[in-house]
Amino acid sequence: MLAGIFEEFQIDAKLQNVVTDNASNFAKAFTLFQNADDESSEEEALAVVNVNELLENACDDDSDDIPNLPPHKRCGNHSLNLVASADALKAREDKVFQRSYDRAMAKVQALSNVVSRSPKANDTVEEITGHTFLKPTCTRWCSEYYAVERVVEIGLDKVVECETALGLSVMTSADMKFLISFIKVMRPIVAAMKLMEGENNCYVGQLIPTIMGLQRKLQTAGEDPTMKPLTEALIAGLRRRFDCTLQSEEHQVSTMLHPKFKRAFLPDEQSRMQGRQLLLKYVDQVQREVAEPSAILPGGSSSEVEDDEDLYSFLNKPEQAGSSLSDEVIIITSVYLSIWGFHHAG
Repeated sequence: MLAGIFEEFQIDAKLQNVVTDNASNFAKAFTLFQNADDESSEEEALAVVNVNELLENACDDDSDDIPNLPPHKRCGNHSLNLVASADALKAREDKVFQRSYDRAMAKVQALSNVVSRSPKANDTVEEITGHTFLKPTCTRWCSEYYAVERVVEIGLDKVVECETALGLSVMTSADMKFLISFIKVMRPIVAAMKLMEGENNCYVGQLIPTIMGLQRKLQTAGEDPTMKPLTEALIAGLRRRFDCTLQSEEHQVSTMLHPKFKRAFLPDEQSRMQGRQLLLKYVDQVQREVAEPSAILPGGSSSEVEDDEDLYSFLNKPEQAGSSLSDEVIIITSVYLSIWGFHHAG
């Protein structure tokens, strides 16, 4: 189906990567059909086959129909969602955290359930608080965060008044303290998700700095010892799901080409020098690719193109420009940074 969509929109030759969620059907599709024409192993070459069956099925085998999918990238936002939902559950292995979490969340869930099921109860809550309680959904972890945030915003006194009026178990100050700490730990993850799910101004180059910033926030969020199991579980989840991304040269180049970050996300001078060499290598590769005649104009070398047909004859040659590839990269990224700073200062 994916290959058919790419062909229908005539973009199959332009694709560099395909981003999907982390569902197992996508993972299997790209495992089976990524570079399907080129992938063959020594084990397959030496496998024992039944020649009769091979000849009988030869007419049914049409290798041209086998889809060849581009490299696969897992959605950063969906991976963050899994960190916040699945990986965070590891914190419940700590019995103290588990008791506090279950007791406080059960009261949040009870408030959400009663106002969603009973219009009369919802009216009662609105009369007391001027708001209503939100109901978490299983498909979006952020909805749990927003449900807890609404309880914290309303405050303990009015929450207790609502619970008393609705005949529910009353929230204690210890429960509210736990919820406040929970919100403080989880707030950076919600901020990261908002960045990663944006329809505009959302780029691959934002992923590494976002994850690095999130790790730093979680490492310094340990003021409440009750939240230590949660922060440790979240940091471990980020490491497991994003370590490959942080080490990916493709993601690093994307980040260095983003005018907000350039090489500032790299931790020391040595890594920044290595990043510079990586960026130059990438730009040099792109320069060689677009310099091929087939990549610019159809039909043979540039010397065979008539002057009237050479639309790029006005361009300065590298010798005329008077700058090396290294200088050009530095100048261009500096200009990007100046434009970015001017734009946001305005």
